[in-house]
Amino acid sequence: PTSGGKIERGTHAKGTCFQGKFHVFSEAELASRPDTEGERPARLRQGIFAQDGDYAAKVRFANAKGTTESDLEGDVRGFSFTVDFAGRRTDFSGESRQDFMLNNSPMFAVNTAHEFYELLKTIRLQGGDVQIPNPLYIPSIKRAVKFGGLYQTNDVKSYATESYWSNLPYTHGLNDDKSPKDLVKYKAIPCDGLPTPHEPSAGKAKDYLQSEIATRAGTSGICFLLQVQFFDLEKIRRQPNGALGSQHSRWTTSQWIENGGENWDEQVLPFRTVAQIEVEPGGSRIACEDWYLNTRLHSNPANQPLGSVARVRTLIEESSRAHRMGETP
Repeated sequence: PTSGGKIERGTHAKGTCFQGKFHVFSEAELASRPDTEGERPARLRQGIFAQDGDYAAKVRFANAKGTTESDLEGDVRGFSFTVDFAGRRTDFSGESRQDFMLNNSPMFAVNTAHEFYELLKTIRLQGGDVQIPNPLYIPSIKRAVKFGGLYQTNDVKSYATESYWSNLPYTHGLNDDKSPKDLVKYKAIPCDGLPTPHEPSAGKAKDYLQSEIATRAGTSGICFLLQVQFFDLEKIRRQPNGALGSQHSRWTTSQWIENGGENWDEQVLPFRTVAQIEVEPGGSRIACEDWYLNTRLHSNPANQPLGSVARVRTLIEESSRAHRMGETP
């Protein structure tokens, strides 16, 4: 899609960016936190979290759609950020950077790259595309529609008061043979720990979320805790039915990775805090038209997203970026 003659982002088209700070908690700080009680600091401090301290970051709050819609429209909301590790870590592109992309839904609409492709064909039918979805994927398409009804909402009070999930599993540290020490998912929660508020958006301005987050950054600032959720095959096999009625008691670890969009029940696998993302009071918007995230390209082997959706997103995100930046014919 285009807006004002300019190609929009393929997803998360409408957003607002700020300069931020990423703080990795020290072992002493982790030991003092109730949400890390009972977890070994060495297990938490893997990869980019192994060396505590402050790092420069850029953050972006956005709506999920690939078109610039009114903030009053029902949608999934996103929180993305990139961290500059000042040469202490190298990503797959050779930069010292780690990208994160999270949504305020604990799971994806689809589990695999094939399901994603078939869902796109279904959506394009509305625009006159003649590609017919494969009938074998009708159950997953119905599931995605149900997902939309659950998470595409218009009752968000502020980007800053939502919780956000990575949806996809990541490596968390490496063994000597380069296999993952752990598998985790990420979650970002407001630092105040208060429950997510909801209120009708009817009657508000069409850009109310963008305006509110900019005002908040300039006054009280914005603060999130970044948490990890450790995968445990035996525990997750016993988790109750999720919001979409999914339960896979016989899945292997590999199946949970490849079907990465599935929810990991937080009551079964709790989240543990490892870092903090902050926009300090007085922060103002920054231009980020040329900033494009790629969560697999800009990651490192010890902290990289896994599964079929993660792999295909690498190509899609880079292709979308290059097309938008005029780097392809």
